[in-house]
Amino acid sequence: MYEARLEDFAQIISAEMGAPITLSRTRQATGGLYCLRSTIAFAAEYDWQQTRSTAEGGPAIVRRLPVGVVGAITPFNFPQMLIMAKLAPALAAGCTVVVKPAPECPLDALLLAELVDQAGFPRGVVNVVPADKAAAERLVSHPEVDKIAFTGSTPSGRQIASVCGRDMRRCTVELGGKSAAIILADADPVATAAAMEFASFANSGQGCVSQTRILVPRAQERLHRCTRGHGRVAACR
Repeated sequence: MYEARLEDFAQIISAEMGAPITLSRTRQATGGLYCLRSTIAFAAEYDWQQTRSTAEGGPAIVRRLPVGVVGAITPFNFPQMLIMAKLAPALAAGCTVVVKPAPECPLDALLLAELVDQAGFPRGVVNVVPADKAAAERLVSHPEVDKIAFTGSTPSGRQIASVCGRDMRRCTVELGGKSAAIILADADPVATAAAMEFASFANSGQGCVSQTRILVPRAQERLHRCTRGHGRVAACR
């Protein structure tokens, strides 16, 4: 059912957040399917219960139990893939989930909600709440939410971790940022420049690998010429 709607996901994601349709088809929509399939395969083999030996030599049973209600807060740049990366493992563990997509791109999340309903999930197991920052803050601080899974900015992640730490609740934060490219002395200048261009602009520049800092050895004068204007190039001694 999910796989049959990949083209719909691709079209929606390109329309709502501006990814090229080629990337939406090959990365954006299919990324969600990859997360779903990987989780299913992992969950089928995962050892949910183990019997271990105690210090006294007797047996001890270790069970992995659902944490409870998971709040999944996702960004705009890879919306469906990052929703599924949080939703699928939470469901596999037996948790219920409240998905709060970025306000810039709610439509792919609503399509996912439609598919969840068609799949026959009980009401309340998966909840999609398209809303703004105030709703995310309420979700983070809600006493009946047992865990927050967040992908987004460092300031927001710091605030979420602070609230969850205060309340002794679990949180997982994946914090974005623009990565530096560190070029080694033996790098091929043309190939390296082409790879950095793809990494920075493949998603219309909306990615946490957009390289605005490029560190190049002074000996790589040719690479300096290739990358100048691409970002801020700093020569290394």
